Amino acid sequence: ISTVNLYVMATSGATTTAGSFYLQDAQLEVGLAATEYIESGATKGTAGILENTPRFDYSNGASCPSLLLEPSRTQLVRQSEYFQSSHWTKDSNTTLTTNAAISPDGSQNATRFESSSAVSGMFSYGVVGNKTISIYIKAGDTGNIGKSMRLYTTEAAGDFVLTNDWQRISLTGNASNLFALYPSAANGFTSAFIWGAQGEAASYPTSYIPNNSGGTITRAADSCSKTGISNLIGQTEGTLFVEILLPNPNSTGGQTIVQIGSSPERIYFAKDSSSQNIFQIATQSSAGYNYLNTANQVSAVIKLAIAYKSGQNAFYLNGSLLGTPSAAANPSSFSHIFFGTNANTDIKINQVLLFKERLTNAELAALTN
Repeated sequence: ISTVNLYVMATSGATTTAGSFYLQDAQLEVGLAATEYIESGATKGTAGILENTPRFDYSNGASCPSLLLEPSRTQLVRQSEYFQSSHWTKDSNTTLTTNAAISPDGSQNATRFESSSAVSGMFSYGVVGNKTISIYIKAGDTGNIGKSMRLYTTEAAGDFVLTNDWQRISLTGNASNLFALYPSAANGFTSAFIWGAQGEAASYPTSYIPNNSGGTITRAADSCSKTGISNLIGQTEGTLFVEILLPNPNSTGGQTIVQIGSSPERIYFAKDSSSQNIFQIATQSSAGYNYLNTANQVSAVIKLAIAYKSGQNAFYLNGSLLGTPSAAANPSSFSHIFFGTNANTDIKINQVLLFKERLTNAELAALTN
């Protein structure tokens, strides 16, 4: 839409007439459902998850969440919540009802999907190449709990059992321009609720990116830093530990994963830019670098530690001592810690620990084992 009109209308017909009325709290927002009123002035008002707003991960039953830092991703599915738009096609014997239930975002903007045939569903074009597609789904009623639906692209398919709770189902394969959702064959399925479709050029799904447009939406890569914490970082000795998960053991692309300080005085872990699973443990000072490259790692979980103290530096990997470099960065300038990844490498940081003391070698071995 390009215009919104409010006017007094005659008792019949669509013509305007003289008169007046009071108006308060006008709001126009992108999406399928009206949310709570957002007060604004001369500029637009905003609410919800915005740029630079932290996102938290409660996966695997965690009661205490971790900060979610993800690579840049482009949402390739157009109108990812409005399945009756022209960007989606429904087959015969398929009925879609917009705003039929409360979605995972708390608004009444989920769609009811009904079909009486395993060959009747919905699909969308525009998701091309090797992609991961995903969608939120739950049973439409208790009679559909335990029934299954099929999510597929041109060269991959997967059946997913419906529950009474929202779940995000995903599938990775060559999309060849297709995102499709259908009932599984002959399982008595009648209805489900759906919300939040997503397509992204990657081997796994990231957090949902709403797209209420006819184009694509790109989320920038996340990073995290904390400055002004010199009193929390050992200025003469300390230990930096990181546990990382590499979902794709063959990923390439170099970047710093975790570091304290900044060039030319820093201590850091980095992904090697030319090798698949090689990690660099390094200290950098004005005199140059002191680093060790890890051997090619088979395990997807890597635990690394750097202990620094004059004449007592040590690098540890997965419970073993890698080396004891004689020189290290001057920690007197350490005022911040940084961690993050870029769009070229799929690395998940499970844990980062920073100690103000140089742990003993026995403690370093136990910590990284």
